[in-house]
Amino acid sequence: MGALIYFIGSPLFWIIFVAACAVSALFTGHVFKKRGKKRPGNLPGNLPGNLSGGQKRGRKAKKPFGKSRLPKGFVPIISPPKFGGGVAEASGGSVRETAEQQTAINNLLAEVGYGYDSRQNIFYSLINAWQRKYGYCRLYDEGIAPSGMIVDSEPIYFSYGGRDWLIELWKGQYGMTTGCEIGVYYASGRSLLGSPLYENIGDGDLLNMSFTLLKDNRVMMKRSALHWWLTGFKLGEFSDPWDLVMEASVTLKNAAMSAAFASALQAAGYTSEDMRVYGNTVDILFTVPKTAQPASRTRALVWFTQRKNKLLCEEFTRLTYGCDNMYDILNRVREVSPTMYGAIMHMGRSPEVYSTFDSLDDGVHGGFEVLTQADSARGDRIQGPPRDRNRW
Repeated sequence: MGALIYFIGSPLFWIIFVAACAVSALFTGHVFKKRGKKRPGNLPGNLPGNLSGGQKRGRKAKKPFGKSRLPKGFVPIISPPKFGGGVAEASGGSVRETAEQQTAINNLLAEVGYGYDSRQNIFYSLINAWQRKYGYCRLYDEGIAPSGMIVDSEPIYFSYGGRDWLIELWKGQYGMTTGCEIGVYYASGRSLLGSPLYENIGDGDLLNMSFTLLKDNRVMMKRSALHWWLTGFKLGEFSDPWDLVMEASVTLKNAAMSAAFASALQAAGYTSEDMRVYGNTVDILFTVPKTAQPASRTRALVWFTQRKNKLLCEEFTRLTYGCDNMYDILNRVREVSPTMYGAIMHMGRSPEVYSTFDSLDDGVHGGFEVLTQADSARGDRIQGPPRDRNRW
C-alpha cells in the first residue's frame, strides 16, 4: 500500500493524470466555478490517532451547499464584537516537548519557512520566511489542485493609495495537513502569461490579521499576528474544504483603506451575514467561496486527490502510532519513511510551485522573484529557499 501511495505522488503519475483530467474537463465541463454547485460526496472525517482532534470515525460530514453554514453564536450585524461567541476554545495539541526538543523542531522548520506551536499542535509561516522573496500570481492558484492540494481560495482585489492591492483567503487540505492562510500583496506592474504579478508588501505595510479555523463548529486552530502571510497547518488532519469555516479579521491602515476593502468584499458577494466593519477592522466569515475557483480544480481531480490525501493521512497515523509529541513524530517519520518526511517539509506552499513559475517567467522577465525596495533593505534577514530537508 505504501508503494502505491508514493507512486500516486510521483511526477510521472501526475503528468498522466492531469492530462486525463484536462481531456475530461473538455467533454464534461465539470469545473467548480459557481457557488452552490454540487461537489463530490464527502469523504469520512478526521482519522483516529495521536494527532486527530476532530470528527470520530463513522461520523458523516455535512454538505453546506446552497446556504452558508454559520457557526453557533455568530451574530450577523455590523458591530465591535468579534466572531465566534459561544464556540469552544482550541483544544491542546500533543504532549508538550521539552524546551530542547522545541528548539530543535523550530530550528529545523525555520529552514523551510515555518515555526511550530506546541500548544495547538500546528505549524505556521514565519514573517521573514524564504517565501517572502516571491510574489503572487493567479497561476499559483491554478497549480494548487494538480500539486495535490484541494483548497478553497477567495481573492479580493481593491485599490488604495495609488496601488492595486490583493488580500486573499485560503482554506482546505494541503496534502497531509488541514490549514488556512491570509495573504496580503500589491501589484508589481508586471504580468506572467496575461496574469498580473503581485509582490509581497514591505515591513511598513504589514497588517494586523487573525483567523479562527473551525470544523463542525469546533475550533481547530487560532492565529493572530502583524504579518503579510498568516497561516496555520495541522499535520495528519484530513478535511474537505467545504467542511471548514474560516473566521478572518484584517485591520487595515486607515478608514479609507478599510472602506475600499469592504466595498471589494461586497462586490464579490459578501453581505452583513458574512462580513462586518468596525473602525479600520474588517471581519469575514469564509464558508463557500463567492469568487470563481481555479479552472484546474475539476471534479475528477478533486475526487482522486482527496482520496490520495486521505490515504497519506492514514499512513501517517499508522507510522506515528505511539508517538506522543512532535519531536518523536518527526524523528519516527524521518527514520521510517524519508519520502513522507520530505512531504511534511513541503507543507503549504512548496518550492516546486514557485520554481515552476520561475522557469516560465525566466523567458519573459528574467525571473519570477519580485523584490521590492523594502525587501532589498531587509537583506539577508529573508532566508533563501530550503535545500536540505533531511537534516535534523
